[in-house]
Amino acid sequence: MESATSLQELICKTACKFELNLNDSSSLRLETLRNDTVTLQRVSENFLLIGCYVDFQDGKLTGDPEFMIFIDSQGWFPIGVSEPNMEWIWGAKITQDGLNIINPMPEKQRKIAQRCEAWVQELGERNGSNECLIPAWLA
Repeated sequence: MESATSLQELICKTACKFELNLNDSSSLRLETLRNDTVTLQRVSENFLLIGCYVDFQDGKLTGDPEFMIFIDSQGWFPIGVSEPNMEWIWGAKITQDGLNIINPMPEKQRKIAQRCEAWVQELGERNGSNECLIPAWLA
């Protein structure tokens, strides 16, 4: 499976910088320099849901993609994406206990990983920095 190293680096650096616990089951809300919002929600031990919302300077947040990330000792692997006004696209199925993936679909998963990495690049370009996330309570 293809990993999302840029996403992993962005989120882990942010967590380290602000001493955020990514293993906490509650949601974390991060904001960018442009007031875009990124939410992180630990779904289970091995899964993280990342939601992205863009402020187009009219005060209304518009949904950007959401990603389901499978995390293990090998890295972060995007296995699902939901673009605005679209159904989820899956590159693998999740076991009923929510701990593992089954039936990987390599081509779909690769495209989801590429979309995820492109989103990280877009986020950096929109905000003028790849280190643009800060906890909402500090924004």
